[in-house]
Amino acid sequence: MKNTHSCSVALQSELLASATLIKKPEGVVVFRRGEPPIGVFLILKGSVSLRVDAEDGSTIVDRMVACRDIVGLAATLTGHTYSLTAMTLEQSALALIAQGP
Repeated sequence: MKNTHSCSVALQSELLASATLIKKPEGVVVFRRGEPPIGVFLILKGSVSLRVDAEDGSTIVDRMVACRDIVGLAATLTGHTYSLTAMTLEQSALALIAQGP
């Protein structure tokens, strides 16, 4: 099941009007599997891996996402916890569209 979505330039502009810009260096967790959602992240620059940490300590990378991809949408809409951990693969800029009250 695909948990990422891409957006058009027009939609990106609308989303940015109500977003908080977040800059993250390489190797930083954006959100962790099992955490309650704080909102949706639009990747503006850089790339992010979506992964699951196995019980044996290994990491299974589900996929990599990049510019104009949206992550965290399913968890934010349903209120379920994030199903994957998102970690930056390089210096990245993300827009956080916060979950409403």
